[in-house]
Formats: sequence, C-alpha cells, structure tokens
Amino acid sequence: MAKVKEFEDRDKTETERMAEQLAALKAEAAQAKAETLRLRVGAETGLPADLQEFLAGDDEAQLRAQAKKLMAATAAATDPRRPAPDPTQGAKQGAGDGQLTRADLHRMSPAEVVAAQESGRLADLMAGRN
Repeated sequence: MAKVKEFEDRDKTETERMAEQLAALKAEAAQAKAETLRLRVGAETGLPADLQEFLAGDDEAQLRAQAKKLMAATAAATDPRRPAPDPTQGAKQGAGDGQLTRADLHRMSPAEVVAAQESGRLADLMAGRN
C-alpha cells in the first residue's frame, strides 16, 4: 500500500500533496468533533454508554432528540412489568361442584384436607361462601 501511495504521489507537486494532507486532516478533525459531540450529548442526557453508538449526526439538537427517544424506549423496556394472570389460580368454572362443607372437613384426615385444598374443593368454604 505504501508503495502504491508513493507511486501515485511521485508526480504531484508539493502544493497538491499539502492540499490532500490538509483535506485528510480536516476530515479527521470533523469526525473527531462529531464523536466528541455524540459522547458529550450521550453523557449529559444520561444515555448508557452502550447505547451512545446509536446517536448519529453532527447537529446537537438532533442528537439530543435521538438520545431522548432512546432513553424513553429503554425506560419502557426496563419498567417493572405486571405479571400476567395465571389461569390455574382462582375459582374454576363449575367450582361449586364438588365443593366441601364444614361437615365434610370433620370427617376427613389432615392429608385429605390438604389434598382437597390443593384440588380447589375448599374454595367456597375458604371464601366464606359455604
């Protein structure tokens, strides 16, 4: 690569070489300035470092708007979620069928009472409906 560059540069004047070098340095400076702005806006808005790479552009207002959107999107993703209802819990359809009474409990062993509770046959009694 260096040989190719050297070959291409051999016929250029000193002014042309300096102009190219100046253009390359200006592009590098613009890139560094944009990177600095992106990192500064990310830090000032509280955007996590791993998300700052998604900020694009060289306009501060645009970068702030992007950071705000990213913050809102990540906040929604990290908000505590409510658990989904568990259909296996609560009263079952037809729960009135097979429900036990207090008199039934007196005739049962402790193991039978636990089994009846686990199967939902004490739901009405425990809810005070029986």
